[in-house]
Amino acid sequence: MRIKKVALKGAFGVAAGLGLVAGLAACNVASNDIYAFDEKKADGTLDIYLDYSGKQGVTLQETNFENTVEGVNYVKGDLLPTWKIFQKKLNQKILDATNYNASSDNDSYTAVEASNYMSETDNTRKIDIFYNATGNINKAGKANKLVDLATKLDKMPNFKAFLEANPTIKKAISVGDSIYYTPYFDGYNAIERMFIMDTNIVKAILDTDTVSNAKDTAVATTKTNGLQAYKYQPFMNATSNYATAPTVTISKNAKTSNITLVKTDNIIKKQNDAAATATGQSMRKQLRDYIKTVLGDNYGSGKAFENLSDFFVGEQAAYNVDELIALMRVVKASPELITGDANKEVEILVPRGAANNRVDNMADFMQVWGIQGFDAEYEMLYFDENGTLNDAASTPATYQALEYLSQIYDEGLILGDFYKTSTLGSTGYLNKYFGKTTDNGGYGFMLYDYSASTGAVNSLEDGVGTADSTRVGSFKDTKVTGVMPVLPPLTYWSNKKTSTYNADLTDFTNKSLLRYSDSDRALKSTSWCIPASTDNLDGALKMLDYLCSREGALYNDFGPDYYWEGKIDQLTYGGETSPVMNAATKQMISKAKTDFWSFMRGYIGSTHGVGYKRSASINYQATNKYAQIGTKNIENAIASGAVTLALVDNPIYANATNKAGFASAVPAAGYTKPGESVAATYDAVTSFWASNKYSGTASGWTKYITDPAGTYTATSTEVIGKTAIGTKDYSYKDVMDQIPARISSYLYTVANSQGASYVPAYAKANA
Repeated sequence: MRIKKVALKGAFGVAAGLGLVAGLAACNVASNDIYAFDEKKADGTLDIYLDYSGKQGVTLQETNFENTVEGVNYVKGDLLPTWKIFQKKLNQKILDATNYNASSDNDSYTAVEASNYMSETDNTRKIDIFYNATGNINKAGKANKLVDLATKLDKMPNFKAFLEANPTIKKAISVGDSIYYTPYFDGYNAIERMFIMDTNIVKAILDTDTVSNAKDTAVATTKTNGLQAYKYQPFMNATSNYATAPTVTISKNAKTSNITLVKTDNIIKKQNDAAATATGQSMRKQLRDYIKTVLGDNYGSGKAFENLSDFFVGEQAAYNVDELIALMRVVKASPELITGDANKEVEILVPRGAANNRVDNMADFMQVWGIQGFDAEYEMLYFDENGTLNDAASTPATYQALEYLSQIYDEGLILGDFYKTSTLGSTGYLNKYFGKTTDNGGYGFMLYDYSASTGAVNSLEDGVGTADSTRVGSFKDTKVTGVMPVLPPLTYWSNKKTSTYNADLTDFTNKSLLRYSDSDRALKSTSWCIPASTDNLDGALKMLDYLCSREGALYNDFGPDYYWEGKIDQLTYGGETSPVMNAATKQMISKAKTDFWSFMRGYIGSTHGVGYKRSASINYQATNKYAQIGTKNIENAIASGAVTLALVDNPIYANATNKAGFASAVPAAGYTKPGESVAATYDAVTSFWASNKYSGTASGWTKYITDPAGTYTATSTEVIGKTAIGTKDYSYKDVMDQIPARISSYLYTVANSQGASYVPAYAKANA
């Protein structure tokens, strides 16, 4: 394998190496020596099935790769660095058991079961460990096809300690007294997806004198690339920005202060009143004047808001949902200012790419109107203020918010063909509208997505990002620095125990004005399992437990320690200490011309979701330098309490009986669901929200919002989609009519599987 070899110093001297759990190797040796492994002295052999979408696992799947950190050339089939260090640490010879044929992560269990748990690379060998989505695991475990880890905890001290420290997670992954997999977290109690903006656009609109210039002077609605209509109506208050001037908590440099916002005319009302003659130029002036009024004495040099753009993009952001829609309108009406060409178009809200999960992110936008459950870890479930489990697909307010989403679609504020099949791929819209790395690149303003993934379109800095020379056409060598997360908007959330299930969305009587996100990094739907047929049970248990140790988790995050700067506590982020990737590693990543995660999985063998808790720091280090600015703003605001994030076992709103409440994260596993015959009674509801909307034709909720706002009522009988069970046509009336069955069957069953105290009163009444 090795065509060249150089001696490299390890990350630690002997003393530093003793700081890790079990003692990290003292690495004052050549890098290749740390891999020294005598197969004849191995305690056993582990056949591991890890197939990440058919291309990444424990061995290199590219033809070859020159690893400049190690000074080694890897060829296809070579064990990757992280798995080599696992091999040495565990004294277990590791063999790759997959042919990398899976089209998605969820195909793994089907393939493993079909092979009767035998290796794909050698059908005489048994699989000892495999990676899978949890959907089939408990069923297989109950059929005695998997090892019950709960009976083996005496050999898994790290896993045992984790379960004892996290009883809620233990409950979520248990089937009775049995546990069939080690859980995975791509972070823990940290925000997952966020509102992402091109913040440079916000600064261009608000922080410079954009009023006196002669740009965007045509009436906004007369341009084919401008606003299409003024359909959206004020949400916060019919006439004012707030019914009474609110005092809100803001964060700056991770310290909080309280400011009182000035009550004034609602900006949406002001825009709607001026619609007939409004131009991009006049709308920019109107918004600037409005924000100055709202901030009052809080705006100016040395004040909390030194720039008007801070109102939206700073750590101290204090905008509400109506102000967000108003900003989106102004951006849409300002193509000449933003692009330099009045005839070009700015796409406002877009998905990352063409895929079902990216289409779902467009529905996630409904949280701006105080809707919980759309970014839950499991289906559309959420904990309410009373500590009971609820279902957004059954909640009346959800469908009211859907109408608002339809209104802004009509205005042209959502990418028109976001749901249609496309050749652009799963990151295509991000690359086209933000990265400008595809043909016919354009201008985009906003997404709802992961910070690391979206921030990668910013210019290359410190080994992460996009080289400006790779941008296409007129964008070649263009610097991009503004794509970053922003705080969620202020809106009204049902966090009081006096709130009711069927309250009108705009009834704020028992709600609170909050910046809130239920996009918490909690238990994920991936797992690490041991087939009952394994012929190396002790070695498999040792491997799973090692990944639950700090040492194993750090290697799984960052690769072997000679990819690090030199200390295991080099960086403190998200309340954790961790290593920092060294410059040579970052340089190698930047040269690989792939994203951070694909590089780490495919070329190092790290960051796989295989039964451990990924550190907050690796997510941060995977984020481009410019996007880190926004990420840090959000982390500071969460830490200071200015932003509320859903947490596992949230102590603030928790119910004494079931330890859950508003702002409690929903686990991704541990539920019982009705059988198919019962599910058929509410299949119109399920299919309406199902994650299968990436197609050539709008259906379900995508048809609802792309048809003119106001088209659908509770009695609409027009076909809006086709059910999954029996593939029957269904109407919006069918969806409304089946909600009681969804409540009495689905909601009652999944909530009751957590315990009787989790069942809301209205579900009990209908059961």
